Amino acid sequence: MHGALASFRAGAVKPDAAIFREAERQFDLEPTRTVFIDDLGANVRGAEACGWRGIHHIDAVTTRAALCRLDVRLPASPGAR
Repeated sequence: MHGALASFRAGAVKPDAAIFREAERQFDLEPTRTVFIDDLGANVRGAEACGWRGIHHIDAVTTRAALCRLDVRLPASPGAR
């Protein structure tokens, strides 16, 4: 995670492409290497329309599995041995 981008500072809100482009600029993100996670499908689709990889968050287990499918390295899950 690179930080936070407040919509009032970006002058746009999700799922508007302008907020994703501002995040790319502010945090020097490469869209194809960026994963966006949100509980609203419209916001995920907005990120994907900008070339980001998106995950629609439903629960921690599902999101973790989706991150693993994207080859994102994660720490061991709590309780894992």
